[in-house]
Amino acid sequence: GLQGCFFAIALQELAGISHDAIRIYDPAPRLLDTWLRQTAACGMSHLRSSSSHSIHPDFNHLRNFARSRGIDLWKPGPFSMPYHRPSLELFNDHAAHCIGEYRLESLHVRARVDRLLPGGGIGIAAEELPGIALYAGGFQHGGLNIPPWTEDLRRRGIPADHVFSPETPAAAELRPIIVGSGISGFQYALREIREGRKPILVTRREPEIYRFDFDPCFIGPRCRPRLDEALCNGGAEARMELILQHRYSGTIPEEIYREFRHSERIGNAELLIEPDQDRLVAAIAELAESTPSRVVFCTGFARPSAAEWKPAGLE
Repeated sequence: GLQGCFFAIALQELAGISHDAIRIYDPAPRLLDTWLRQTAACGMSHLRSSSSHSIHPDFNHLRNFARSRGIDLWKPGPFSMPYHRPSLELFNDHAAHCIGEYRLESLHVRARVDRLLPGGGIGIAAEELPGIALYAGGFQHGGLNIPPWTEDLRRRGIPADHVFSPETPAAAELRPIIVGSGISGFQYALREIREGRKPILVTRREPEIYRFDFDPCFIGPRCRPRLDEALCNGGAEARMELILQHRYSGTIPEEIYREFRHSERIGNAELLIEPDQDRLVAAIAELAESTPSRVVFCTGFARPSAAEWKPAGLE
């Protein structure tokens, strides 16, 4: 993923580790496979983070990449304000450039790591490989967050699946009923609108507007002492709990919300808010049965606890 590629480059650029001493273990067929598939699935157009963030440790690297290709940093399209947020296309082009420049694909080993060894190294099935291991597994350990009442819809013959499920079929002729109030739900709704469909977005709460999906204080030095204190007093689990507490999942940036509400005002989308779960499920079923529809869950990932986040063998 993005983190693994970032560390593979940072180890070479900042720590002086030789290219041939590094390996990236991931069962996917290509680097960034999950990122590329999921961002395409939800219809992302621009990143939520600034152009300072990329898979290269130099915070100017993506902007310099754009300049080298004659892209104006102030031109709408490749960048979106504020913070010069790069388009997904530009970000992916830059990532592919970095992967090629640092020959990261040659470091990719298609294997699933089962555990980190207490003395250093990794375990793959019965094999143990010594070395220094960096865990870069992201926040998807809990798996897709699919509500338990999904089966009720399927028993009624209503197609229902998660937007990030690899098995989610394309059904352009069916009206999309989108479940979720976070950024993936609104992005997916805007994608459907662009493709000429009129989605209904349903949620149990009012959308929450927030620029980032985390507290930006933790990027720079201001909040670093809090992370160090948590690590010193409670170990890796306490540090991770602090990070999880300051992630704002289920929120959306203002410009995406504003674009959706404009589409709603001109009749290209609907927003249904129903706090009661039973009434919400009944409303979804009624909508799906009145007009051939498919239910798409944009409900993110099941959030693991800090203890569940910790990979086996990580002490």
